Amino acid sequence: MDYGDKIRILIADDHEIMRDGLGVLIRKQPSMEIVGQAGTGTETVKLASQLNPDVILMDYAMPDMDGIEAAGFILSTNAEVKILLLAATLPRHCIDSAIGAGIVGLVLKDSTFDELAAAIKAVCNNETYFCSRIMNAITGRYAKHVGLDCMPEAWTLKNREQEILRHLSNGMSSKEIARHIHISPKTVDACRRQIMDKLHIDNIAGLVKFAVREGITSL
Repeated sequence: MDYGDKIRILIADDHEIMRDGLGVLIRKQPSMEIVGQAGTGTETVKLASQLNPDVILMDYAMPDMDGIEAAGFILSTNAEVKILLLAATLPRHCIDSAIGAGIVGLVLKDSTFDELAAAIKAVCNNETYFCSRIMNAITGRYAKHVGLDCMPEAWTLKNREQEILRHLSNGMSSKEIARHIHISPKTVDACRRQIMDKLHIDNIAGLVKFAVREGITSL
């Protein structure tokens, strides 16, 4: 990215004090500017469409939809925007889901602002950025589950498949899942069969056990 043009940033966080604090620090950066702030996932999706920012600093935990779900909506209509997910903590299944959704950076909220600023510049240069603790979690997971030439089964599931598996594991019916993620029940059923084929599991109980083991659900 040409830093002669300022990086246009949208801040999404349900805590006003967090938005204001980030705003103060970002405005001190000569290469960055704040174009908007959002307090919910729905508002973030709306403002992302209206403002067309370069980067969205997306809080993971927001009241109406989480940051990963909001990112999925945004990236489905604008694949160019860079989304950095900010979180106090991030369970491993959320790391999977974030990567699958197309989020290009993960930064924990106890990181320094210098690291966040570096992450913003990195993603604008079409790089990915994971703070050191997130990277340790990713590499640690590989070490536990895989050799050098293969990946754990959960990583073969697409983001939408993981989302459906999570809802199935939490006891939702195909119709309930369809209403929740705005697809047809037939599509949910087809996706469930595809998940079972990929994982070589032939019953819901097996899917639940797999989801719990892999951290896809927190049952």
